[in-house]
Amino acid sequence: RSTLFPYTTLFRSPYRIEQVVVTGSRISRPDFTADSPIVSLTDETFQRVAATSVEQVLNAMPQFVPSVTTTSNNPSNNGQANIDLRGLGTNRNIVLMNSRRLPIANADGTVDVNVIPTALIERVDIVTGGASAVYGSDAIAGVVNFVLQDDFEGVDIESSYGKTGEDDSEEWTAGLTLGSNFADDQGNAVFHIGYTERKPVLQGARDFSFMALDVRRQGNAPLGSGTFEQGRATFGANAPNQAVIDQVFGAYGNYTAGSVGPSRALGTNPDGSLFSAGAGIPNQPVVNFRGDIDPAFNPLIYTYNFSPPNILNMPVDRYNFASFLDFDLSDDVEAYAHAIYTDYDTRTQLAPTPAGGLQVPVTNPFIPADLATILASRANPNGNFTFARRMTEVGPRISRNEYKVWQFLGGVRGDVGDDYRWDVFAAKAQMDLRETQDNDLSLARIDELLNAPDGGMALCGGFDPFGAGRVSPGCADYVRTFFTNTTRVDQTLAEASFSGKLFQMPAGTAQFSVGTGYHEDALDRKSTRLNSSHPYRS
Repeated sequence: RSTLFPYTTLFRSPYRIEQVVVTGSRISRPDFTADSPIVSLTDETFQRVAATSVEQVLNAMPQFVPSVTTTSNNPSNNGQANIDLRGLGTNRNIVLMNSRRLPIANADGTVDVNVIPTALIERVDIVTGGASAVYGSDAIAGVVNFVLQDDFEGVDIESSYGKTGEDDSEEWTAGLTLGSNFADDQGNAVFHIGYTERKPVLQGARDFSFMALDVRRQGNAPLGSGTFEQGRATFGANAPNQAVIDQVFGAYGNYTAGSVGPSRALGTNPDGSLFSAGAGIPNQPVVNFRGDIDPAFNPLIYTYNFSPPNILNMPVDRYNFASFLDFDLSDDVEAYAHAIYTDYDTRTQLAPTPAGGLQVPVTNPFIPADLATILASRANPNGNFTFARRMTEVGPRISRNEYKVWQFLGGVRGDVGDDYRWDVFAAKAQMDLRETQDNDLSLARIDELLNAPDGGMALCGGFDPFGAGRVSPGCADYVRTFFTNTTRVDQTLAEASFSGKLFQMPAGTAQFSVGTGYHEDALDRKSTRLNSSHPYRS
């Protein structure tokens, strides 16, 4: 009865708890104490959040530092979802499923938690210290163990749908789980299939992400790139004559002699006139940052805002399959097996590629007349000049990532009396990634066009880099390249362990765990470059 309300009977469970077993290593303790801090999340947490990815739930906990996730575009890890326990790095914590290792997704041993079927999670045990004594040096930060429902019986259908308050980035997930006992309840089989879909959102769709910010040096001041779509010419040691620069810019009107020096980078306006990227010249283009967001930003410095084309929330299209089988061979021995398969696609997107360090000959037919006048005033008027340009005509850089991951595991476990346990299992896993990078540049082809006597007119319709939007579609397609990278990771595991009680001591029972294991990882990576004329274009 309650001490506050003596005439009210508090809720009492009809079930009697015999013992509470705290785990986190291969040594179990039947009490409420443990050598390492342990936190458990139940399936109710995941159902309440309705997250499409497990790392979204874990990253809200103080034990984790948000790392690369399924929504991370730049930096990105090809759409993988990695977890970082205690901020020590994604490869310094072990990720387990039912106390056994999951397939790795990178050469450093990092696990992609996209392979975990969220609908089957029963709980997540998080060990934040002392785990390296049992699991090895890759568990310095701790262990995250996803315990799944492997004895489900019945039918479960679930689905959820959501979107942002801006009516975009729709997420939809659905799952079907089937389970049944068989052979007079000696065995249990579970099968699950799940689907997840998320739509992308660009950074340009939000005020808080519309501009790139320099948070380290200038206190959240807008930060742009000096390689812009109008192109910029620099001259290095072969500098032009100051008097000629003043003559050219003086013709534009309202110009102070000497305000544009020989070391300034010069860009090209649509009418062929020039502007200085670092000096305020009247009637020249205004910086393409939004002044209504940060009116204090200096409009006299011209830069390229590379944020809007970037993806803020990455898309995903994912299928999860999982099956579990348990069978009692006797009262003390159980055989078990599981198979998981995940197939998912993601896409990253960055601003168009900046092409820098280009060497342009003075014979290029597209050089504007005012720029040609300045070039002729150099000590070596026939020398090349350096040019850089944001290739917006080629389009944003897009990386498509297609994953196929599977793992088959089988083992036998049992008890010896009430005090000893043993477990033997073996597993085989494989991760295949096919990454296609679109809209990259062939610098060799750009150099070919810049040096062509006709500027590439006969080859692709004309490569005119002096001004925004002036590169012909044919030449943009000619310099566009595609890269296809394939990565395969093979993993083989085998472990055997034996644990139990040793003897009684004044503070409790001394326990032990011994084991042996075999762990082999193999990585194979290939890269293929395809030009735009190649018959295959992803």
